[in-house]
Amino acid sequence: MPVPLPLIGNARKLTEADIAEAAEMLGCEIAQLKAVIDVETSGSGFRRSGWPKLRFEPHVFSRHTKGVYDDYEFSEPGYKKAQRIANRSNPEKLFSEAYECAPEAAIAATSWGLGQIMGFHYKLVGCDEPKDLVEQAKDSEGAQLKHMVQFIKSTKLDGHLRAGDWARFARGYNGPSYRDNDYDGKLARAYERHAGTPSWTVLDLGDSGLQVQRLQKALNSLGYECAEDGHFGGETEIALRAFQEEQGLTVDGMAGTRTWEALRAAQAVEKDKEVAPATPAKKDDIFDDVIKGGAAASAIGVTFDGWMAYAAGGILLIGIAAYAIRRIMKK
Repeated sequence: MPVPLPLIGNARKLTEADIAEAAEMLGCEIAQLKAVIDVETSGSGFRRSGWPKLRFEPHVFSRHTKGVYDDYEFSEPGYKKAQRIANRSNPEKLFSEAYECAPEAAIAATSWGLGQIMGFHYKLVGCDEPKDLVEQAKDSEGAQLKHMVQFIKSTKLDGHLRAGDWARFARGYNGPSYRDNDYDGKLARAYERHAGTPSWTVLDLGDSGLQVQRLQKALNSLGYECAEDGHFGGETEIALRAFQEEQGLTVDGMAGTRTWEALRAAQAVEKDKEVAPATPAKKDDIFDDVIKGGAAASAIGVTFDGWMAYAAGGILLIGIAAYAIRRIMKK
């Protein structure tokens, strides 16, 4: 019988710097990444024992061993019962017993760390062998987070994460039965806790309805022309991509959290331009206008206000001249 891997390593905890670096690698919000961590492992990648958090899956083990150990009584209750209680019982014991039977299959049939990455996905997270994934996972939560990032990028789920498209992300990350345990709903609520704002309705090519029409109206109001027919087709995608490129966003053709916020901000700017009063022309002091002579006349033009200024200036000059004449006559 093989000796089980020593699964207690440095067990270093996750830091905010680790999360910020991972979010930058994915191009997503920190709040979005924290939402996935929370839903997967409640924000912790290690068990009290010091082992990485793990979830042994007997049905996956059976597949990888071609059913050879299906009659083996894992942790006494038997294989079939082990399938039902694997994640509520003692996963360390279940894994150790499976590892004694078939080490590589046991690792492959277990999900590991913060992101609960299945061992058989070791290549997707950049490991050469299944045991490398475990060795890295037991060292630190930072390493576990990198596994999650690599898995998300390798399976092309990063676009759905950036967009806050929790349903599509959940399907790819958790499997087609994600709705059975409200996985997408949990992600959306976790995001709201971290971001302090609700998730937007995420729209993609092929979607339809009032929200799509709202998107189309927003794009048109900003000069990105598309039909306002409530159907997210190629024309809408082209307009949306043009907007995303001009705003410096990820150009993925999906209307997610950042895109909606950018649309709202751009519309607010346009609205301010519409309601802002025209800047009044600066008028010089009337007496100065008269003294400036021709230059001032050219600047003011032939408006009513301009002629009134000159009339007032002329009266003032006549008064000054009359006063000066009286002073001379008295002398």
